Amino acid sequence: MKHLILTALLAVFSFQLSAQDHGEKIDRNKLKALKVAHITEQVNFTQQEAQAFWPLYNAYEDQRNALQEASKERKKENLEGISESAAKQYLNTLLKIEEDYHINQKEYYAKLERVLSAKKIIKVIQANRSFRKKMIEEFKDRHKKEYKK
Repeated sequence: MKHLILTALLAVFSFQLSAQDHGEKIDRNKLKALKVAHITEQVNFTQQEAQAFWPLYNAYEDQRNALQEASKERKKENLEGISESAAKQYLNTLLKIEEDYHINQKEYYAKLERVLSAKKIIKVIQANRSFRKKMIEEFKDRHKKEYKK
């Protein structure tokens, strides 16, 4: 029954995502709900595991998104005509963001080990990857349909 509900939820959200116009921004809340449903279905948490997991996951995602945003903002900067010392400082900043990302990831996995088995942590990682792959495929398919019009 649980899988049926999650599958229905995924189908509804998938339809809503594919129904959006080309160029329209994706609703992050809908995307997050899809991701939560996908991970929940793939990992099959107990109630206790879910209660312990989701706050850790949400905090990790918030930190990861902040680091990605910082990296994206730095990469938008115009580097034409900057000095060598400014370029080195820019490079060091990007490397620091990457280092912070990996530290954040290690801390997240250490926290997960306190609430989930290693097998379930691997399932979480696989569920994240399969969700990302599924979304990329949906976007590719949608873009192909848009260009055929």
